[in-house]
Amino acid sequence: MSQFDLTDDQRQIQEMAQKFTADAITPFAGQLSSISLKTAFAMSAR
Repeated sequence: MSQFDLTDDQRQIQEMAQKFTADAITPFAGQLSSISLKTAFAMSAR
C-alpha cells in the first residue's frame, strides 16, 4: 500500500461525492453557469 492510496472509508466518501455530483449538480451545471455569467455581467455593469 502506497502512502497515496485511499483507505476504504476515503473510497466510500469519494464514491458518495461522485454520485452526488452526477445526480444533483451535473444535470444543472449548464443552467448554473449561465445564471452565474448573467449575474456577473449585471453586477459589473453597476
